[in-house]
Amino acid sequence: MTYAITVSFTSTHPGLYEQWLVLDFDMRPVLLKKLRVRVGQPSLDDTKEPVLNHAVILQSVERWNRGNRLIIPCSSRTEKQEELLKEYKSPQIKLFHKSSCSSQTALTADNYKAKMHEFLYNEERAEDKIVSSFQDLMDLCEKQPKLFKKAKLVKESHNRGYVVPFHKPTERVHIQGRSNIGKAFTGDEVVIQAATKEQSARVVGVIKENQSARELVCFLEEQDHSRPPATSGPFVKRMMIPINKSATKIAILIKKDRRNFLPIWEQNDEQWTIARCQHFNEIRDKVFLVQVIGWKDGCFYPLGKVTDVLSSRGPFNDRLWLLKEEFGVKETTLDTYVDLPDKDENSEKRQNKTNEIAFTIDPERSKDLDDAISVGDAGTHYELGIHIADVASYVRPGDELDRDAEEQGSTQYTGEEPIHMFPKSLSTGRFSLLPHQDRRAVSLMIQVEKETHRILEAPTFQFSVIRSKRQFTYEEAEDIINQRYRDPPAYSTVEDCVTVAYHFAKAQRKLRLASDWPYYQSDDDRLPGKRKAHQMIEEISLFFNSHAAKYLCESTKARYYTPLRCQSGPEPERVEKFKDKCGPLLQLSFALRDNDEDKLVDLVLQRCHSKAYYIRSNSTVEAKHGHYSLRLNPYSQASSPIRRYMDLVLQRLLHSFICDSAVPYTRTDITDLCHQFEPNAKKDKQFEQKAQQISYAVSTKKQSAPKLAFAVSVEPEDESLKVTFPFNRNIFHSPLSILITVSETCDPILSSGIYLFIFGNYEIRVVTIKTIKSYFPKNKKVKPFPCVEILVQ
Repeated sequence: MTYAITVSFTSTHPGLYEQWLVLDFDMRPVLLKKLRVRVGQPSLDDTKEPVLNHAVILQSVERWNRGNRLIIPCSSRTEKQEELLKEYKSPQIKLFHKSSCSSQTALTADNYKAKMHEFLYNEERAEDKIVSSFQDLMDLCEKQPKLFKKAKLVKESHNRGYVVPFHKPTERVHIQGRSNIGKAFTGDEVVIQAATKEQSARVVGVIKENQSARELVCFLEEQDHSRPPATSGPFVKRMMIPINKSATKIAILIKKDRRNFLPIWEQNDEQWTIARCQHFNEIRDKVFLVQVIGWKDGCFYPLGKVTDVLSSRGPFNDRLWLLKEEFGVKETTLDTYVDLPDKDENSEKRQNKTNEIAFTIDPERSKDLDDAISVGDAGTHYELGIHIADVASYVRPGDELDRDAEEQGSTQYTGEEPIHMFPKSLSTGRFSLLPHQDRRAVSLMIQVEKETHRILEAPTFQFSVIRSKRQFTYEEAEDIINQRYRDPPAYSTVEDCVTVAYHFAKAQRKLRLASDWPYYQSDDDRLPGKRKAHQMIEEISLFFNSHAAKYLCESTKARYYTPLRCQSGPEPERVEKFKDKCGPLLQLSFALRDNDEDKLVDLVLQRCHSKAYYIRSNSTVEAKHGHYSLRLNPYSQASSPIRRYMDLVLQRLLHSFICDSAVPYTRTDITDLCHQFEPNAKKDKQFEQKAQQISYAVSTKKQSAPKLAFAVSVEPEDESLKVTFPFNRNIFHSPLSILITVSETCDPILSSGIYLFIFGNYEIRVVTIKTIKSYFPKNKKVKPFPCVEILVQ
């Protein structure tokens, strides 16, 4: 049966409308046809008559529901546009929500036709707007690639940030000002306009939103009662301040007649409803989970809804939770994981090394041990093995455990219990190279000459099973090395093998750094005179990482698929600027010999170079730079697959290399991973620093420890000075202000200059530049420092 249906359309607003026709057959509404209707205006195209009434012949029937709503075309779109709509979903338009063109009335048998028309019209207009917006942004990038670029945004504050262009991930384009950042959040994929003479760099539009960045933990901003409250119609506006300092404030709306109560919202079936209300007196010391729901044009802040109320009080762990929210650090949701495969697919290729003398060296109380060293006597030479826990033999790409680890990114060390990338039972159990336990490993085997510690032939990668004989702390290994490193090498005990490994690492460090090999930056773990064990482990890890990168980049399978860790050298202008600024101080350095300022500048600039970055091998010219400060090319990271996800990716590539099998990633996959983890590396480091500061602050309540500090500025009028802590950079990353009281007998030495302090029993030793020159004359021994008594408040 065929129906001939005549449709008339009226509207109080003139314009061109694209409207779906819905008919009622005493069943659910049936979606039939979409009409393009112009009302009240002549056609924009004078060659076409305006369509005011149109007859539609029913040819097929499709019942309207949520499932087929998006797959029925609303207009002719290209295949590319359809793909865009699938990837970037349209806004959630609520039929029952009040909008500018609808009233808050229930859906009834009398009004549902108009409501359905209105709903579908609004939805199709929104989808067409999305397609048009995306298409315009894509066209800009394609037609003017030098001016407009696709990039990922990283916000450093509410009005400042930078973007990482997709085509050049080593570049950082800085964005200054709220108007230039626009409505974008950290992690959004955006189109930027490069800086010109007339206009600084700015975000033109967002092409893919990072939804996780739009759910934020916030404090409620205190009201300024000296000013009238901000109102918006029947609502009072209150502001939420995100704990994450890079996020913008969020406005929430509260009904005027309920202004003393905060509504807590929940979303069910795409509809927002108020779950409960709490009086503001009950939530003064609370923090709030706020969901951003929109950001209108012309509004300074986005609009949000409070979805939960959380406590901000508690002991150390609770405070750390707030820090996690600030940096977006989440603990693994897989507390236990029982679906780990026991079968070893590479068992036939795995070499039994359980009889070799193997050992691990890690910080005290470490349980996630992902690297071990073995040493074996082979007659005229010895064999040294570098063994990395074979996590890739357990975790398959794309499975639940892998997806969770990718989201975690890395293990975070907070000064207390680590936040593990994998479930704790795996990180500290099944995967860990624990003593006296058989464990799978990816091993790099090296044949070394005994007398010179020279490598005799190319090292080889293989699968192994090892059994660690002992787990050393760095302090234990340091004592063994100091006691034995001058003795003739031996290979019969695990202590002998620790010493042999140290000599091998020392020889490799000399080859890598040449004449600068003795220099080493001190920190909390590597104090002057106690660096040998740390140097050994770091050098052996660098050796494994560089060889993994070299083998993969030279292989036919992985040469375009290897994520590299690169770092460009300092710019020549920067070097000259440093010499001009710090020239008078260079002569005070102990490292300066024979007035070789260039060598000292080189050593210093190794610590103030450009930032390291992840990049796919052979993708751009920047992938050829190698790692400047490590003096390795190529270089990557593969020695910590329990603690870093990118190391697990490298280990899977090594599996492909050893087994001569297909690479489990595409080039796009590796490029995306590099883009994903590059901004995360900086954020993770900042989180660890702040977490360790909290841990240190808690520990100082029980006892104080002496710290070596260097004054960078003095404020005599305020009786304060700013100091840095060269051996505690992980805790005191920025200069710290200290109030001081100088005794009456003290020489007025605090008015100028740079000072060196040693804290202990409230005593500080002070040295000015003039004094240090007199105490370090050429070819003479150093005299003792003068002592000045200063009380530290």
